[in-house]
Amino acid sequence: MDPSSQVLTFGTPPDDFPLRERIVLRASIAYLESQPGISDVSRDTDFLERLPKVNCWYGACDCQLFPFICVPDAPFTAVPTARKVINELRASNFKSAHISSLDTTSIPYPGYNPGTDNDEIHTDSDKQSIFPKPEDQEENDDWAVSPADSIRWHEELRHYVLDEHVFYVLLHTKPHPHGEFEFSEWVILFAIGVSPATGNLVGAVTHQACHNYCD
Repeated sequence: MDPSSQVLTFGTPPDDFPLRERIVLRASIAYLESQPGISDVSRDTDFLERLPKVNCWYGACDCQLFPFICVPDAPFTAVPTARKVINELRASNFKSAHISSLDTTSIPYPGYNPGTDNDEIHTDSDKQSIFPKPEDQEENDDWAVSPADSIRWHEELRHYVLDEHVFYVLLHTKPHPHGEFEFSEWVILFAIGVSPATGNLVGAVTHQACHNYCD
């Protein structure tokens, strides 16, 4: 690994990480460890580097959000299916009892389903939990941190990607026993779409404590 790269563990031991590759930070952009290789990602990095630094908006922990680029095996020229997105992210064991098919480009929010196989991929921006909702802007005085930068991040991403089509992905880390229960300590979160400039998947990656977030 390039000595200038930083591994992003997201608080998770390697054996518990839900991807087959580690994620690394290179010059402020997160990638899968084997990427970007020889691919020219400059147009995507130019876009991502001008976005503000923000955290995952919802959840118990203040978890930093990182700009993210995933270079697919072949550049996307149209919005891919959810299955292709999951495969390109190298998700190792995606499980959901609540998504009828991954072979489609648009998936409704699968709902809050604690105690079940409930990894997520969906395209409902009103049900994602990485960025604020529009009503959070209206309740600005109730937040310790203004939602404006995070709302801008989300809006600019949607305007940048093909057809303003963003996939929201939630992957559980490996569960472990906690008293009489077994659950994941963390979830890894992505908001990504296709860059018309390069055919890459571009967007954000972050994490959040799973308890009281999705379980």
